[in-house]
Amino acid sequence: MKRTLTVVSGLLLVALAGCLGEQRRPGDKVGRRAAGDLSVDRPQVDEAKVRDFGFVVYWDSFVRDEVLSALTIEGDFEQGFGRPQLYAFTESKRLYQLDLNSGMVNWLYDVGEPLSFKDGRWITEWAYRPEEPNVEGGPRFKRYDEVFLVARDRLFALDKDNGAELWQVRLPFGASSPPQASESHVFVGSWDDRIYAYRKERPEIPDWNWRTNGDILTRASVDSPSVFVASTDGFLHTFDAASGEPRWQFDTEKRLLLDPLVFKKLIYLGGEDFNLYVLNALDGTLEYRHGAGAPISGRPVAIDNGDDQTVYFTAGAEGMFAVARKSRPRGSRRTTHELLWQRKEAKRVVARGARDVYVLEAADAPGNVKIVRLGARDGKPKGQLELAGVDWVLTNSAGPGSSIHDESLLGGLIVLGYKNGWVVALKEIATLPGGMVDK
Repeated sequence: MKRTLTVVSGLLLVALAGCLGEQRRPGDKVGRRAAGDLSVDRPQVDEAKVRDFGFVVYWDSFVRDEVLSALTIEGDFEQGFGRPQLYAFTESKRLYQLDLNSGMVNWLYDVGEPLSFKDGRWITEWAYRPEEPNVEGGPRFKRYDEVFLVARDRLFALDKDNGAELWQVRLPFGASSPPQASESHVFVGSWDDRIYAYRKERPEIPDWNWRTNGDILTRASVDSPSVFVASTDGFLHTFDAASGEPRWQFDTEKRLLLDPLVFKKLIYLGGEDFNLYVLNALDGTLEYRHGAGAPISGRPVAIDNGDDQTVYFTAGAEGMFAVARKSRPRGSRRTTHELLWQRKEAKRVVARGARDVYVLEAADAPGNVKIVRLGARDGKPKGQLELAGVDWVLTNSAGPGSSIHDESLLGGLIVLGYKNGWVVALKEIATLPGGMVDK
């Protein structure tokens, strides 16, 4: 199938971003709110309290005439190219992309179908590596970065830069997991226990598939040239992403219900058997295992903050763990890991600041959310911020000390979402330009 940048009829382009003002093109339609009982007023964020916590309101954005139903940050910092963005899906079945640095709406696409997955990582991006100059002087064709999502029974492929539709295809199966992309394929799990791979250039029918012995409820992960698929049969299955050829398996003997995390050539895999496994992405060698005392309940999140590389994960009533990834000793095949701290009250990591890490915990007042500041190295509490009326507190895996410029700019950013169409970003003062302190 030839990929073209044609915008489907009904594509609406509305750029609205809080105090930055409203931009509307001639002829643009304005949708109706799906729930008229939600107030459109800006959320009441106590800016004095926020500043006392060490933050400022960095930007706010209002998606006018919309009610939000899903919100997430998507993008792979580890690639070192491309820029993660904020994605919002609305009750009117539209997808918005917002710039994480400013809150401006970049584009919207009228999906027209209900989103199949609303929690966690429901959308995926693929950013292509910049082309090297053609030494032979021949023409090069630009490869457009992409966005993929599943809505009802359709897989959609969009241009990441402008939201134009590249293609869409009807799935001949019930999708059981959100999509994951590689350079050549898009992978979707199904309720027939199979992982299906669609070739981007010819997506009419699946290019290959493989049946596991259990439901696939997790989004696959990719580290070229391999794709990693966690199944409820207890195995992490590894395939050649392009051909579907099986490579190796790792057996946890319990269901796998969390997406694998690939971080710097290692796979971090949380299992129901109480263990966090760290596997070599090349051959599946077990390099580290941590017994958490409870089933792992939160997908591992890795934050690269320069010399400080930490993986955070949650294990039920045992709370959140912070594991430092160290260098590989000379002559050793295994990368050293060290447990830094455990905090039973913490539910998940929210953001990394200059010196501290921010986590989500149970609020003191009903209906509120509570963000707690912890020392990044020792996990000791240093303060808390409790806010009312927040529907989403997103996890931002950017490290302010990262060597990747775009990532460092997003470090210390906490994104709050509200169903009434507002998104508010708080920024740690120490990570603002000129405000960085020594780690």
